[in-house]
Amino acid sequence: MSLDVLSQHHFENRFAEIHAFSDASSVGYGSAAYTRLVDIHGMIHCSFLMGKAILDLIKQTTMPCLQLTAATVAVRLARLIIQELDMCIDSIFYYTNSNILLVLR
Repeated sequence: MSLDVLSQHHFENRFAEIHAFSDASSVGYGSAAYTRLVDIHGMIHCSFLMGKAILDLIKQTTMPCLQLTAATVAVRLARLIIQELDMCIDSIFYYTNSNILLVLR
């Protein structure tokens, strides 16, 4: 569903979450965001919302910098989605497979 369709979707949510994933490699980085909605009947609806990828990096960059950049993009995606959606988001979850980011907190 696009953001417009999701905003206009008229079913009663009990709970709405955004799940944002980020990852990086030596050739680029990317982030993707999904929504998880639980309706009043307990049915779970998951949908891809938005993604962003940068490939073929112009300059040589370290892996910790790429992982941090990918995580930053995930946060920006979630912020944009919250601004554009006309619904209450109860929780936001961020996922990465980078141990480097755990040290930087």
